Amino acid sequence: MMGFGCCGGMVTMMLLAGLFWIALLVGIGILLYALVTRWQGGQGRASPSPDDPLALLRIRYARGEITREQYQQVLRDLTKREADQ
Repeated sequence: MMGFGCCGGMVTMMLLAGLFWIALLVGIGILLYALVTRWQGGQGRASPSPDDPLALLRIRYARGEITREQYQQVLRDLTKREADQ
């Protein structure tokens, strides 16, 4: 007698093979997701760099932290500063 029932371990081998393919497909899916998000630059996940004052200004205006007049004044100041450099 083999000790694994009627099929001699065939069922166990089939289950392990199925688990292997499931793990392989999940791994490929994770890899594709990582590549796509990296290719898109991870948009919507990362906050703007502190070195990008225009992006921070747009975010503050979009959140309602500053008024339209304040936004326009700071925008003029920043673009003027960039033109002077």
